[in-house]
Amino acid sequence: MSPVAIVRYKINETWATALRGEYYRDIDRIIVSSSSKGFTVSGISINLDYAPLENILCRVEGRWLHGVHQIFNEPENQDRNNFSMTASFALKMR
Repeated sequence: MSPVAIVRYKINETWATALRGEYYRDIDRIIVSSSSKGFTVSGISINLDYAPLENILCRVEGRWLHGVHQIFNEPENQDRNNFSMTASFALKMR
């Protein structure tokens, strides 16, 4: 089971933002087999998009994930929470 909800707001012709909530559950370890207890994660992310041209998109995104079990590897231990910031650039070929 993996429902996702996305809300997007277009600020103007070049800027947009979006908020995404997601949930993923694999209790039978069919896709994610690294945990003997199954795999359940929920998360939320927010992004800011900049499209200077029709075929170019730049995105900055912050994403927080929370697992039922301690599944995220940290330098000194394992944790239930994970936060990441990413930046991406997409070019659409015509």
